[in-house]
Amino acid sequence: MATKQKARDDIRRELLRRENARRHLLPFCRFVDPNYKVAPHLELLADKLSAVEKCAESGGAEDIGRLTVNMPPRHGKSETASKRWPAFLLGRHPSWRIALVAYGDQFDLPTPQNWSRS
Repeated sequence: MATKQKARDDIRRELLRRENARRHLLPFCRFVDPNYKVAPHLELLADKLSAVEKCAESGGAEDIGRLTVNMPPRHGKSETASKRWPAFLLGRHPSWRIALVAYGDQFDLPTPQNWSRS
């Protein structure tokens, strides 16, 4: 009997984890990559990206319409904002069209073919 209850609890926890990943960017990042490290600066970035999403949802009536992100190299900026966030948005808004633009050819923009490998 205890094993059935444990199995039910495990299923409930997993369903909650998946729902949290559907609703919030950083849990989504952790869901996709268990090695993804959440840090305070990435929490702030996720809040700002959420505000950009809210602006798009409202047709530009609310929150942040444009966002410039400046962080030192290797702090998770590209991984979070340029790779994970577009995948997260398309999961929430499948009809949205998203353009990823970078200056120069040094930045490896994600494509649908390599999103699962990012």
